[in-house]
Amino acid sequence: MKRYIFGIIAFAAFLSSCNNDIIFTDQRTLPETGWNKDSVLTFKVQITDTAALYNLMLDVRHTTGYPYQNLWLFANYTRPDKSLKRDSVNYFLADDAGKWLGKGFGGMRQMNAFITPNVKFTQKGEYVFTIQHAMRDTTLRGVRNIELEITKK
Repeated sequence: MKRYIFGIIAFAAFLSSCNNDIIFTDQRTLPETGWNKDSVLTFKVQITDTAALYNLMLDVRHTTGYPYQNLWLFANYTRPDKSLKRDSVNYFLADDAGKWLGKGFGGMRQMNAFITPNVKFTQKGEYVFTIQHAMRDTTLRGVRNIELEITKK
């Protein structure tokens, strides 16, 4: 029994040491009634290291009732000098046969994907990230949570 408990503690310590490069993570929960096209998710991040490279990741949690194979998003950020970096990203949540690509069980799936890998922030200060769905639906059903994660390489 002691060996079992020690193994769990050692494994947990290993996992937590693997996450030391995360400099920001925050999640927004969307209404069960759907994500309105005009609803913009905002994340504010302080960047202090302008020499490092960063990965910008999104974690999308959705139901198996999500009606599409993919999810188009507008992923933008404003630099401390107020200049804007615009991007649109297309996440495939299911394959051509309709099988969900993310992890999960029951009626929920979770998909982690890059917005942009290897980003260099050239200015110190506050960056404001905004995420907005770019699908044709006015109210997009089935997306439950969006999490922004920034890791230092």
